[in-house]
Amino acid sequence: MESIDYKVSKSTVECYKIRCDSFYWADITIDASGNKGRIQIASDFGNWQNYWSACGMPFKDFLKKLNIDYFASKVGADKWFDLDKTIEGLREHVNDYAQDKDLKDGLKKELSYLELSDGKDEFIHKMYESNLLMDMTDQCPDMVYSIEPSFQRFWDELWSVFIAEIIKEDIKLV
Repeated sequence: MESIDYKVSKSTVECYKIRCDSFYWADITIDASGNKGRIQIASDFGNWQNYWSACGMPFKDFLKKLNIDYFASKVGADKWFDLDKTIEGLREHVNDYAQDKDLKDGLKKELSYLELSDGKDEFIHKMYESNLLMDMTDQCPDMVYSIEPSFQRFWDELWSVFIAEIIKEDIKLV
C-alpha cells in the first residue's frame, strides 16, 4: 500500500461566544488566514460550518457581506421541504389548469388531503395516491425547498449580533 504524506499545521482560532439572558446562544469560531477561512457555528438553533479557500478579500470582511441564501446553501441549510409553499404552488397550478368545475373540485379535494401531511415523506406518499394532481403535474410535482427554519432563526436572532461585533473590532483598529 502506498504511503500518503500528510502535512499537519496548527493555528489559533477566535471563538465568539454570544449569550442572551436565559435563551439563545451561539459559539462562532473563525479560523481566518488572509483571504481564506473556516467558520464553525454551534448554537441552540443548530450547528453549521464551511471553509472558503478563496474569498477575494480578508475573511471577516467576506463574512460581513454574506447574504442568507448564499450562506445557507454553503452550509446545507437550504434544503428544507416547505409544505406550505409547495401546496400554494399546486393550488395556483390547479386554478390555471382546471376549467371544468368537477375536475377543479376533485383537484381541490386531493389538495386538502395533501395539506394534512406531516412532512416530506408523507407528502410524497399522499401525492402518489392523488391521481388527478399527478396527471396535472405530468407525474412530476414541483416541490418547494426553503431555508431551514432553525437556520432562519439563527440568522434573524444572532448573525447580526456577530457581525456587529466584527464591525466593532474594525472600528477599534482604526
